[in-house]
Amino acid sequence: MSNKLKDYRQSIDLIDNCIVRLIAERMRIVKKVGIWKKENNIQPLDKKRWLQVLNEKKKIADDIGLDPILINEIYELMHKHALKLEEGIQ
Repeated sequence: MSNKLKDYRQSIDLIDNCIVRLIAERMRIVKKVGIWKKENNIQPLDKKRWLQVLNEKKKIADDIGLDPILINEIYELMHKHALKLEEGIQ
């Protein structure tokens, strides 16, 4: 394997590690939000807020040349898991 390919892969691995850690931090905060919502009798899904977040992230993606469809898919998946987390709070 060429050194260049190895270097690229190492860079990707470092970025992936950061992404995983950031997602974990995001989910820790989601859990805090879920607890707060539970204590204040607020439903986990705030559709207006969700659409606002999704549209903002897709616009950022588009502005920097990243496919908004990719961001949409990633955020849909994260949102699905966030809702499960919030709904599971006792």
